Amino acid sequence: MRELSSKQLILSLIQDDLLNQKLINNLRDIGIDAGDYHLNLGSTIFRLMGIPLPADDMKYDEYMELVALAKYFPLHGDRNFSNYALDIYAYLESLQPRPSKLYTMKQQISKSQIIRLITMDLLNIKLTTKLSEIPLVPDHYMLGIDEIVFEVMGIEELSDTRVDQVYRNYAARAIKVRDLQVPFNQDRIDELAEELYDYLESESV
Repeated sequence: MRELSSKQLILSLIQDDLLNQKLINNLRDIGIDAGDYHLNLGSTIFRLMGIPLPADDMKYDEYMELVALAKYFPLHGDRNFSNYALDIYAYLESLQPRPSKLYTMKQQISKSQIIRLITMDLLNIKLTTKLSEIPLVPDHYMLGIDEIVFEVMGIEELSDTRVDQVYRNYAARAIKVRDLQVPFNQDRIDELAEELYDYLESESV
């Protein structure tokens, strides 16, 4: 399997943040409150890039303002999320205390951060499942957080056959989130995320 660079992983998270923001805004526009499904990926992105994040940091507010512009972008087209994510990444790079210092994703990401990513993946699964009940195309809003989790936990270093098997097992376990209510079962969702982490850790190289 091709190993993604730290930059590619961060860009993937930024694109997921943009897509999630667009979905939340679109649902709000038609009278559906989906605020409980806002993933708040920004704080994770800041930590992974080594950018300090004090509670009153205006830089984070500026990042959120950039992400909020996602509602004006089409899902497909020349000016899409991929291009815009590059612009945001360049902005975040300018905020790094030591921009010239290379950071290594696998060295910086902790167990709690990976579990947080898995929790976000579960919330996205739950939301897209609910969307399938109304006349929308939920697949357009399915994020790629699971791929990032697999990458940082070393699953992608396994053989293709083994990766496929682990992914199927992960998906089979993650689907339990469909029966949980957000936000009332958040503790159970957190527990499920930790269970998935333990499973992936047992399979990682």
